[in-house]
Amino acid sequence: MVKKGGGIKIIIETLQLGESLTSTEKNIAKFILENPLKLKDMSTEELAKATYSSPATIVRLSKKVGQRTIILLNFCLLKYI
Repeated sequence: MVKKGGGIKIIIETLQLGESLTSTEKNIAKFILENPLKLKDMSTEELAKATYSSPATIVRLSKKVGQRTIILLNFCLLKYI
């Protein structure tokens, strides 16, 4: 797990490596990394639907990479690209 409020490079590395992520979380991470601009307009529910997962799984993944919500994760990713 990444420290809360982790830097964007650490967040991206965590998503890319997939260490300590479940297979569903790895699928979500792949979607996030491949579609950062699309992600900015998506809600937790929309991302869950697009990745065949649940909103709870999206929230857990966000927390694993040090962000409380998908909105904060989106913000960090958009600052990076």
